[in-house]
Amino acid sequence: MFDRHEYEALEAEAYLKGQANGAQQEREKNDAECAARDSKRADYLRSQNVPDSVIAAMLALK
Repeated sequence: MFDRHEYEALEAEAYLKGQANGAQQEREKNDAECAARDSKRADYLRSQNVPDSVIAAMLALK
């Protein structure tokens, strides 16, 4: 049988794992949004005849 301290430790561990998982999902979502934004920027710059080397340098600065 669990005592109160073991139960609280398991509860805290589950909470921290949930927090870490949520943070990871948020980072993945932000990375996807950033990649989509960079793609749109690159497409626009290509339409303005900006060389790919300049576009690559610009995207590397972030």
